Amino acid sequence: MRHALATSWLPRKLVHISGAAFAFLALFSRQLSLLIVMAGIITFFTLEALRRRADLPFVSALYRDSERKSIALEPLLYLLCIAMLLAMSMVFDRGACLTAIIVLTVGDGLAGIAGRAFGRHRLPQGKKTWEGSISGFIAASAVGFLFAGPLAIAGAAAGMAAEAYSRRLENLSVAAASFLTMAILSLLL
Repeated sequence: MRHALATSWLPRKLVHISGAAFAFLALFSRQLSLLIVMAGIITFFTLEALRRRADLPFVSALYRDSERKSIALEPLLYLLCIAMLLAMSMVFDRGACLTAIIVLTVGDGLAGIAGRAFGRHRLPQGKKTWEGSISGFIAASAVGFLFAGPLAIAGAAAGMAAEAYSRRLENLSVAAASFLTMAILSLLL
C-alpha cells in the first residue's frame, strides 16, 4: 500500500523541487530563466488540452485526483508564481524574489516528502506534520541563505507556516507569504 502511495505523489514532489533550478539559472540570466518558465506555462496549457483528448500516463502521474476532472490549478499557480517572482527580481530585491522561489520549490516539496516519510505528529488544526514543516523550513532556509543571507530564515518560516495551514491555493500562499515577509523586512532593515 505504501509503495502505491509513493508512486502517486513522489513524481509530483520531485518535479516541484526541481523548480529550484529556475532560481539558480536566474543568477546567470533572469531573462533566460523567465523565458524557460514561460515556455513551461505554454507547455502546461498544451498538455491540459491534450490530456482531455487522450490518456497521457506520464502527465497523469503528476496530477492529483481532484485535478483530473478540471484544470490543474495548483501546477499552473506554481509556474505563474515562479514567473512572477522572476519578473519582480528584475526590479525589486533579487535575493528576496529568488529565495521565495526556493521556499516554494524546495521547502514546500521537501515538506511533503518528509511529512509522508517521517511525519508522526500532526500540526494543530491541520493535516500536515511537524516533521514535514520543520524539514521544509530547514531546507528552504539553507538553500535560500545562498540568495538572501539571514533574511531567508524569515522567508522560509513564513512560507512554511503558509504551507502548513493552506488548504487551497497552497503554491500562491507559500510564495506570497515568503516574498512579502522578506520584502517588508528588507525595507525595514
